[in-house]
Amino acid sequence: MLTYNYSRTLAVAGALLASLVGGTAAQAAPLAPASLTATTSSLTVMTGAAGTATITPATLSPVVSGCSQTTQLVSLVTGQEGSMTVSQPEGGGSKLNIAAPAGQVFTSVDYANYGTTSGCSAPTSKAVVEAYLLGNNSASIPVENSTFGGDPCYGVFPKSLYVTASYGQPAVASLTLTPGTYTVKLTVSGCGETTTSTSTVTVVNAACGPHGDKINLCHNGHQICVAQSAVAAHLAHGDSYGDCSAGGASLMAANTATTESSAIKASSPEMLVQTSPNPATSGQFQVHVQATATGPVQVNLFDMQGHLVTQVFNGQLAAGEQRDFAVNRPELRQGLYLVRIQNGQQSSSVRLEVQK
Repeated sequence: MLTYNYSRTLAVAGALLASLVGGTAAQAAPLAPASLTATTSSLTVMTGAAGTATITPATLSPVVSGCSQTTQLVSLVTGQEGSMTVSQPEGGGSKLNIAAPAGQVFTSVDYANYGTTSGCSAPTSKAVVEAYLLGNNSASIPVENSTFGGDPCYGVFPKSLYVTASYGQPAVASLTLTPGTYTVKLTVSGCGETTTSTSTVTVVNAACGPHGDKINLCHNGHQICVAQSAVAAHLAHGDSYGDCSAGGASLMAANTATTESSAIKASSPEMLVQTSPNPATSGQFQVHVQATATGPVQVNLFDMQGHLVTQVFNGQLAAGEQRDFAVNRPELRQGLYLVRIQNGQQSSSVRLEVQK
């Protein structure tokens, strides 16, 4: 009887211990990171005084979610983008030689295996190949055990190195574009993940007049050429910059899909953006905004040439929510600027004067 009770006590204690250990393990299990996502806006931009437009990651108004991240602009997507698959067996000091087209670099390793096609594989295969390829136009990889940290399948000869890799133009911090239509890809990396978003960027030559010191606007379907000091007033009434035949988009729109109905919504009193003081002294002012709908909201400051000066806010607001943002940019030059709020498909802007 004593033996039975003792055994039963051990069994109960063991079950309790297993339960506690199991519970602790479950609580300690790390949460899987949220999947990284990114979206960007297609847009029309006008050229500056040099006849070109500069595109940066901020120009594409990226909305990124999933984790903290860094952004990097990738140069134009061209017909040369693609991938290749190559292989090379070991033996006699052999090397796998791989090269992307001229002017391209390898951007990802989609598959890598040093071993056999029947399941024998060096666990370091992808990491080693990435170290040789990423960011480079070409590489010569020794196909031997020492390259991959040892023999992944003892006694098998010959093994081979199999690689599938994608290539494209090298990453750049900004793009300087002449008038035309381009496809631009933004690459976002964070939390061990990488994602991309592609946008269409149309660059229009907005300069006009005998001295090129005026701006082309599309007014009710008719082309007009106005002084730069009058641009803000025309844009605020729904005119668009650029060539009417090119479907020039409003400076206050986030993408090229601006329509008459969306312009009407943009002037709705529900969409609110105010600045104070105005004129602002030495680039110091407050921006007051009110969201139209729940969702992503961006507040940006542009100069009168349509260049993004700074992003005041980029985040989520609830419908009707009001926020105030302090801006301190003493380096701003004296002159006129536009403060624009974008909430979903609706936008509104206000002109700001900076005095020194």
